[in-house]
Amino acid sequence: MMTELSMPWADGVGDGGTYTHDELRLWMDTMGLAEGANIGVIQTWANKLKPTTSGNNNVTIDTGRAMVDGTLYDNDASNGITTSNPSVGTTGRRLVLQKDWSARTVRAVVISSADGTAALPALTQADGTTWEIPICSFTITTGGVIGAFADEREFAHRHDLILVNREMATTGPRNTVAETNIFTYTIPGGFLTTKGELRLFILVIAKENSAVTHTLKVYLGATTLFSQTIAVNANERKGIIEVLLAADDSQAAQHAILMTKDPDPASGADYNFSGHATATEDLSSDVVLKATVTLGEAHANTYLESHWATLSRVLAP
Repeated sequence: MMTELSMPWADGVGDGGTYTHDELRLWMDTMGLAEGANIGVIQTWANKLKPTTSGNNNVTIDTGRAMVDGTLYDNDASNGITTSNPSVGTTGRRLVLQKDWSARTVRAVVISSADGTAALPALTQADGTTWEIPICSFTITTGGVIGAFADEREFAHRHDLILVNREMATTGPRNTVAETNIFTYTIPGGFLTTKGELRLFILVIAKENSAVTHTLKVYLGATTLFSQTIAVNANERKGIIEVLLAADDSQAAQHAILMTKDPDPASGADYNFSGHATATEDLSSDVVLKATVTLGEAHANTYLESHWATLSRVLAP
């Protein structure tokens, strides 16, 4: 038989309170959009509980919030945790947020495999007893040396389109042939997941003094995704640049496509598929996404400028 519930209500009529702790936890879990067993870090709060290691025996969890099986966790200061040496062999460990029903707490703790077992310890996820969500994993030697450090955060998120960044100022080079940024955004570590993609949209205005071409480049970290030549003329022309960026199922590789619209309103040209590119940047760390322009000549009447740029993220369940 199906059970239906709606909440909250002000009194005891219908589904009105009082409510059990489990019912309140169900509500919090839903509002936190932490629908997967390991999902819970709130990606819009403080430093998103970013994990780091500063040397032997130390892992640190930064400021942020998370929803751990319906219970809110808040950390308002960077928290360094010292983990002891195993007695034998290299050992796998995890930094987790551990919800303890008996203690009535959620705390950042290190869990460990048996000494000398390099495989990572399994998460405990027993509702009503202990529930753990991962922050990072690593190995540690008998000398305290930390290796194989990996960010394991899984973010709670909405399933829709989110505007990440918008730049309305006119940006671009004039009187120079130096490569110049027209858009830049630092993608936070763990932000681009296999459940979403980024969409960069740039409105450009271009003009040249003599018959030259300009070069547009798009970078993800140290990888040049695209290098595209753009021909214009002495009449000021408008165009559109769009880049779609996504990670593969393992996040080990990123895939991007570039679409351009001819910067000539009289041409009636539609979008052109300009290319496909791949990268293998480390998405667990911050990565810069940027677009640059190199002009074909240095002249006051030669330019290719961004007049409006937006970066959005599309998320899926």
